[in-house]
Amino acid sequence: MVKLLLIDRAQDWIELRQTRNVLAHEYPFDVELQVEELNLLTDDVERLSSIWIRLKEYAQDRIFPDR
Repeated sequence: MVKLLLIDRAQDWIELRQTRNVLAHEYPFDVELQVEELNLLTDDVERLSSIWIRLKEYAQDRIFPDR
């Protein structure tokens, strides 16, 4: 994805996956810990949105190159 310019750094994708794994696979009973983990999403939403826009443009350029 870095080579295709869809993400700036490979580390970005690794961090997004780590957040996803924490939220999807861990079931903490500590409410404070749950809140901390959910707060990780605020930064990740912006990064995911940026990746989505780049991916959409990349796909459109290859599927409909004349547009």
